[in-house]
Amino acid sequence: MPKGYLKADQAIWKQTFDKYLDIRQELEETDPPIGKEFDDLQDRLFEAEEAVLAQPAPDTFAVIEKLRIIWDDELFSECDNGPYKRGVIGDLLRLEACRADAG
Repeated sequence: MPKGYLKADQAIWKQTFDKYLDIRQELEETDPPIGKEFDDLQDRLFEAEEAVLAQPAPDTFAVIEKLRIIWDDELFSECDNGPYKRGVIGDLLRLEACRADAG
């Protein structure tokens, strides 16, 4: 690995990303989506997103998940270059599949 690059730790990434997924699911299941509990969950989700984005990505799939967090709802919008953003994620998935086939 070239000097100056952070080495990604797969276990730390998984732990951080799993925490993000758990909070996101808890937020989606909150009914009704109002009140202090909901606000607290949103704050926890924001902190979890920041933690995921701060972690070095250990692989291409982690990069894809980071992009999904950053772009969020923009991926499904026809505005904000949604189709192009979906295309970038598709490119990364295709390149990873090609790399796996070659390996």
